[in-house]
Amino acid sequence: MQLHHHLASPIEDTLRKALRLVDDETGVIKILHEAPCAPDSPRIFGCGALSSDYSRFGFPSESPISGSTSLVRDQALVGAIGEAVERYSAAYVPYDEIIYRPISAVSATAVSPWSLSLYDEVQLARAGFGYCALRPDDTIGWVMGFSLTRKQPILVPAFAVYQPYISRAGEMPVVQQITTGLACGNTAEEAILSAICEVVERDAAMLMWLQSRRPPKTVIESRTPKVVRETLARFGPIEGHVTLLDVTTDLAIPAYIAVSDVPMAGKPGATFSSCANLVASRAAVGALTELAQCLLWVNSLVDKGTHLPNPSLEDIAQIEEHVLWPLLPENRQAFEFVLSSSCETEIRQDHDWPTDILDSITHCVERIARAGLEVVVVDVTSPDIRECGLHVFRAIIPGAQPLYFGSGLHRISVRATSAEYADRASKQINLHPHPFP
Repeated sequence: MQLHHHLASPIEDTLRKALRLVDDETGVIKILHEAPCAPDSPRIFGCGALSSDYSRFGFPSESPISGSTSLVRDQALVGAIGEAVERYSAAYVPYDEIIYRPISAVSATAVSPWSLSLYDEVQLARAGFGYCALRPDDTIGWVMGFSLTRKQPILVPAFAVYQPYISRAGEMPVVQQITTGLACGNTAEEAILSAICEVVERDAAMLMWLQSRRPPKTVIESRTPKVVRETLARFGPIEGHVTLLDVTTDLAIPAYIAVSDVPMAGKPGATFSSCANLVASRAAVGALTELAQCLLWVNSLVDKGTHLPNPSLEDIAQIEEHVLWPLLPENRQAFEFVLSSSCETEIRQDHDWPTDILDSITHCVERIARAGLEVVVVDVTSPDIRECGLHVFRAIIPGAQPLYFGSGLHRISVRATSAEYADRASKQINLHPHPFP
C-alpha cells in the first residue's frame, strides 16, 4: 500500500468535495440540517445529514441519519457528510473481489475471525442467539487488506469489513456488525488515521466499563491547553456538570470520556461520550464536542417522550437505549463508579506531536504494536465516492475490545479479562449494558 506524507488538508478542500454529494434528488445525501443552539445548550456547531434511500442499488444502510459537532461550522458540515459517506461506502460490497476459502486454508495469511467475533460458548448455545460459531473448516468470504504493522497484505474476513455484509455463499451471521473503525477522509492517510483512533477510542471506553475502572478526573486549569478550556467554556451554564475522564490504556494513545451529569427533563441522569487521538488536547476536545452532539440527540429523544429503559427489568436492544438508561434515577448506581475517583490528572501541552498525517499513523501503529496488537486497514471506498476525491477505510485491530449493543450480546476480549488497571472497582467483568452511543 502506497501512503504519502502530507499535512492536514484544508477544510475548504474537503468541504468542496463533500458538497458534491449533497442533492435532494440525486445526492448520496439529500439534506444537511444545522442544529439550532438552545439558550442552555453548548455553543458548539452541530449538523445532521439525511441520506438518500440507496437500498435500491443493493447496498442498504442501517440508518439514514448521520451527525457531527465541531468548534468550527465547516468542520461540523464535513463531519456529518463524512459519517454518511462512510456508511454508504461500507455498504458497497465488491463481490467480484471477495475470496471464498476455508478458514483453515488461509489461517497463516489472514486475520483470525475468532479474534473478532469473541462470543463465548454459553452465548452461542443460547436458543435464538442469532449468531453462529465458526469452525476451522467453514468457508467464509475474505477481502484483501493491509497490515500497517507488518507492512504486507493480509486477508480479512469480509463480515468485519463491509456493513451490512450479506454473503452470496450461504455464510451464517457470526457477529454483530457496527461502524467501529470506519472513517472518511479527504486523503487515504486522513481516513486511516481517523479510523485507527476510533478503534482505540472504543477499546478504551469499553475496557473502562467492562473492568469497572474509576478513571482519574481531568483538572481544567490555566495550564490546560487553551483549546480544551475554550471548548469546555462553550457548555455555558452546564459547564460545571461536565467531567472529563482520562481512560488512556496500554496502547498509549490519549483517550478521554466526557460525562454530562446535568439534570435533563427533571431527571438527574448522565450522558457519556468518548474520543481518542494521538494529540491529548484533540482527544479531550473530541470527547467534549461528541458530548455536545449526544446531548442534542438525547434532548430530542426525551422531548419526543422516548421510553427510558431500566436494564434491570428489561433487555436493551437499540443504540438509543444504551444512551437513555442512565437518565433514570434508579439506574444511577450502575454508573456511579465511573465518577467515583478522587484522583486527578492534567492534560499535557502537546509541543512535540507530529503534524504530518503519515507520521501520525506511524506513531499510532508503533504504540499499538508495543502492546502486542496489529493494525490492519481495508480500502472500502466505493467507485462513486472515489470519483469525488474522498476516501473511506475500515481499520481493524484484532484483539482490541469492541463496542457492542444489546443485552447478552457482549464480546469480551482477552484484553478485558487480563489487562489489569489499579483503578478497578471490581475484579468481575461488568456486563451491565454500557452507556455509549
